[in-house]
Amino acid sequence: MSGEIRATRQTVAPARQQQHRRQAATAAPADRYTPSAPSERFPTRAEMQALVRGPNEAQERQILGGSNQPGRLVPLVQGRNGAVMTIHGVNAAPDTVNSLAQPGVRSGQEVHTFAYDDRFRRLGDSSQDLAGQLSQWMDRNPGQPLTLRAHSMGSRVTLGALSVLQEQGRLEGRRINLDLVAPPLGGYSAANWARADFTGVLGSMVPVLRPGRDMGTSSGFQEQLENLRLPSNVRTRIFLGGRDQVVDPNLAGFQRIQQNLGAEVIRFPDADHNTILQQVR
Repeated sequence: MSGEIRATRQTVAPARQQQHRRQAATAAPADRYTPSAPSERFPTRAEMQALVRGPNEAQERQILGGSNQPGRLVPLVQGRNGAVMTIHGVNAAPDTVNSLAQPGVRSGQEVHTFAYDDRFRRLGDSSQDLAGQLSQWMDRNPGQPLTLRAHSMGSRVTLGALSVLQEQGRLEGRRINLDLVAPPLGGYSAANWARADFTGVLGSMVPVLRPGRDMGTSSGFQEQLENLRLPSNVRTRIFLGGRDQVVDPNLAGFQRIQQNLGAEVIRFPDADHNTILQQVR
């Protein structure tokens, strides 16, 4: 992830071209994904877009099997030498972060995406789900490098998962790259009202209210993130858009997390909260 590898254009045999067209035209079943086979060469941009097809919102709901169900990693592309895993934000789905997976495809790594309920499940619960899934992957791939690339609220879920793994002593012994794209690390004061739903009844009916309880500036989840410190083998980058009207990097909580993580900040002056996804490489 420290440098971008540029693909060299190569001629693909007609039979191979037809094979790629058939793969792109045939959609996988909504709740089943067949990872694509690893390539012996760097794929073209069109091939990368065809290979990385994260579930849309409807497919994600079918994969999870209902509201407030545990999240899980979905394999998208087979590969070697580690993995890239993407995590989407609120009111979104895995297919919205397809572009974040492309560096993994270029480097021949396996690609996964995290399917989770961003509307009715607490962020703390989704973080626990992600931590459990990552722990299983780590057991199957000892010492292999891992890249986590999260957008928006998915950044909070990812940091929550790393907090769990850190407490379990699972983060040592491998190279970990953490890319947080347009992350609302400081939370939102407007979300503090969600804590008034003490019984959880409203949260079961109103979208985003449950995860909203972990988005407040005075929430316990915010405190957990602000106290997080990761080992030196975790390299963190934060990507910010100059026209982002959703994230305020000047909040004290944001700056505290950034400093504790020792994060490198990369800015895209012309990007907003969503267009930044197409600029991050």
